[in-house]
Amino acid sequence: MLKWIYNSIGFFWTFSLAIVVFILFICYLAGVAGISDLKISEKKKNWLLVLGIVFLPYPVIWLFKDIIQQRRQLDL
Repeated sequence: MLKWIYNSIGFFWTFSLAIVVFILFICYLAGVAGISDLKISEKKKNWLLVLGIVFLPYPVIWLFKDIIQQRRQLDL
């Protein structure tokens, strides 16, 4: 697949796309790990994990929301 993309759009854009996909994958894993580490009931945690698996952007959105929330707490 990368070869097809490389032949279509060139080296720079293929490399950029691969880096972005890799970073999003790392953020996805960090979001799932953060959700699984929450101090909430197991039932709610399981629902959030299922939501994160079914709706892939949810853990990334949750991760950035948590980062912003922690930054606001530290700025006080």
